[in-house]
Amino acid sequence: MNKRTRHFGLAALVLLLLSALISCTEGPVGIFASIAAETDINQYATKAFKGSSPAFVARLGTSYFAGIGELYTRDEGSISWSKAKTAGLPGTGPYFATSGAVVVNAIYVTFVDSATATNLGVYASADGETWSAFEPGFPVAGEKLRRVMTANDTLFAVTALETVVDGVITDTKHSLYYHNLTDFIDAGVQNAAIGLPNSVAFVTPNYWFSAGKQVLRGPVGTIASVTETDQPTTVPFGGVIAIGTQILFTGRNGIIYDRNGGTWLASSAFKNPRELTYSFGIPAFINDSVNDILLVPGENYPTADNKKPATGGYLEFNAGGFTTANANTKLTDYGLAASINNYFITLDAKSVKQIVSFTETAGKYRLFALTNGDGLWSNQFNGTSWSGWRRE
Repeated sequence: MNKRTRHFGLAALVLLLLSALISCTEGPVGIFASIAAETDINQYATKAFKGSSPAFVARLGTSYFAGIGELYTRDEGSISWSKAKTAGLPGTGPYFATSGAVVVNAIYVTFVDSATATNLGVYASADGETWSAFEPGFPVAGEKLRRVMTANDTLFAVTALETVVDGVITDTKHSLYYHNLTDFIDAGVQNAAIGLPNSVAFVTPNYWFSAGKQVLRGPVGTIASVTETDQPTTVPFGGVIAIGTQILFTGRNGIIYDRNGGTWLASSAFKNPRELTYSFGIPAFINDSVNDILLVPGENYPTADNKKPATGGYLEFNAGGFTTANANTKLTDYGLAASINNYFITLDAKSVKQIVSFTETAGKYRLFALTNGDGLWSNQFNGTSWSGWRRE
């Protein structure tokens, strides 16, 4: 082949590639627009968060705290995260922050010493800088602290009792405790054969927990596993949320359940365009003074039938008057908290295990999306409109 022929071949190849790029689309977004937007959404990304799986996000005063391996913090008005101070913790660290919750004017975090893999228990702080052991004797010997969580300004702690045979865990039972302002005491569930309680909601007078395939309900001290009319008993739950007096559970089978006056109503199973069933995680609700928004995350988690689930970001609903009967009117254009373009270049197809919402100052609101392996994302309402999702 002579030089002229080679040059012609290269020119043709370049034209072919340009043609493909110009005509190519990613979802509803052209590839050049997508690249430009991708630069914007990654502009303030924290390097340490890349590829991470955040454990929690909490807000104390005007500061956010996130357990992403270690404990990180940033102020409401800042764009930069930094490692939180851990004065008062034993040893030299670094420390893993495995769960966290804010109750009134203090933050409570479960820490693990990364050097020894020792669970240090619950530590409390009023400023997010100086920490003190919270109930140093908790949990009792043999029980392993799994997480803390909160609802209605009540702090809960979950422990696990494992049976180990020849180095293999053959059985796990869980216990639930609440803090009565003096001690962690039995919330009503002790060494029970239930899944790990992973979320809690409150509607007077009861607390509700999703715990694997079980539902826990009751006032503190008398919380127990319950089975009500039409309540599923073979489906793992992804999470629970209260919207006013309404209790909604999400299922690993892509179904949303409305617990209504002692009976359960179920939506149809949601599927993505590839006909893969969603596996829902822990949902969020926010009223941004304009809309009631329900966001239900899709997590890369085995579905009830152990088939591969869809891993598509989240589904968005107008929560005003939400019922399982009208749940199929989900907003396919993602027009409440994000544009469809922003959604497709950010959280679409990502495994989102939880979305959390916060009220900020001056009529602003903030959403955080916690992913499995794709870091932490946020979206702010500035009083007029949503910014769209971007990497933290």
